[in-house]
Amino acid sequence: LMQALLAHPDPRAASPDFVLCGDTALFCWMLRRRSALARAAKLPELPTLHMYGMVFLQYVPSAWRRDMMEDYANWWAQERDETRDPAGCFVEALGLQLQWQMGIAVPYVPA
Repeated sequence: LMQALLAHPDPRAASPDFVLCGDTALFCWMLRRRSALARAAKLPELPTLHMYGMVFLQYVPSAWRRDMMEDYANWWAQERDETRDPAGCFVEALGLQLQWQMGIAVPYVPA
């Protein structure tokens, strides 16, 4: 994903002011937690708005799911700064699912 941003015709694409993480949490997780290129570009340090919708593990390969959920739960509990990484769910059932599965309380924000 970071390579795609680097190849984008707009040279500013690989150095955004903030990151918006939406329904597909996988892309945000990869950019902020798993990409050496993204770390080199300081993307994990950017302010990020996390707004989740329908399914947290959408497009996540089965072999990655446990690692992603454990890493995300640890990040939420130990590293996340609420002012730099505000988060919410616009589907209440997903917020309840994340609380049940990972022990994190993502606020419900009605759309």
